[in-house]
Amino acid sequence: MGKGMGHGTVDGKLSSDTDGNDLVAVSSTFQRLLRVGEQSLFAIWDMPIYS
Repeated sequence: MGKGMGHGTVDGKLSSDTDGNDLVAVSSTFQRLLRVGEQSLFAIWDMPIYS
């Protein structure tokens, strides 16, 4: 995955951010999750059909 947070870390961070009502942190974490999901979809779509 490289540098950054793993899925479990992001999940734990999101839980702590929402508990503390930190809307900027929640927004940042949500955007990160959207980017990861989008990158995953693009990786699947770019896979060759014949494997």
